[in-house]
Amino acid sequence: ARARTAVARAIALEPDYAPAYVVAGFVALRQGELAASADYLDTAERLGSTDPWLLNNRALLHEAHGDYAAAAALYHQVSTAQDVERHARRFALDGLGQYYRRTGEIERARQVIAARLDAMPDDGEGYAKQAELLLCETGELPAALAAAQRANELQNSLRTTGLLAQVYVARWAEQLLADNRQLRREAQRSLTLAQRLQPVPPPEIMAGACPGSRLATRVAEAWAKHQADQAALAARRAQARQSKRPDAAGE
Repeated sequence: ARARTAVARAIALEPDYAPAYVVAGFVALRQGELAASADYLDTAERLGSTDPWLLNNRALLHEAHGDYAAAAALYHQVSTAQDVERHARRFALDGLGQYYRRTGEIERARQVIAARLDAMPDDGEGYAKQAELLLCETGELPAALAAAQRANELQNSLRTTGLLAQVYVARWAEQLLADNRQLRREAQRSLTLAQRLQPVPPPEIMAGACPGSRLATRVAEAWAKHQADQAALAARRAQARQSKRPDAAGE
């Protein structure tokens, strides 16, 4: 409400000030007023706005209407334009990358994320998006781990620590379910690293991650195996203690 009031005041004071209409279009969009958003953005364009956020906001409006291809075209226009300010370019690259993931064009999504990292190598969110892509879409766990670690070094937020824990859990599941004794021995370390970051069971760490992928199923399978292995180990230890008792020896 405050944002809407502030923008209305700015427009009332300077009705020909195009940037105010760009902001007003975004505010209306966030409030679900799509027709009003379009009117504000049309006015900004008539007033000669060259603000990249005009195109980004129009892209958001297209997405709200379900026209993702039209949104992607605008995101591409912003992301490839010359002398676009950093935040507008980053927003456009994120939108474009999400579009390619939605359409299953994973290699293009990878290229967009790489372009973002080339332009903004100190941006932890870019590495986080790279880690998500590698974890959820391609299953390249070593590369996903490196990207998640870099994201956490640069950003160190709840998002990046959670993402890093998810990559550790994915690696743990693959190691535990592998037909390789050495990998199974290494699995506990991966689980320990994950639970240092998020001290909850692996299925909870993965909750909401990579929707539609097989990863959640693999983690659930690994967790069931882990619990069965732990129960069997506890039973063997109890049996060993029982056999050492004096009364057991005398029977």
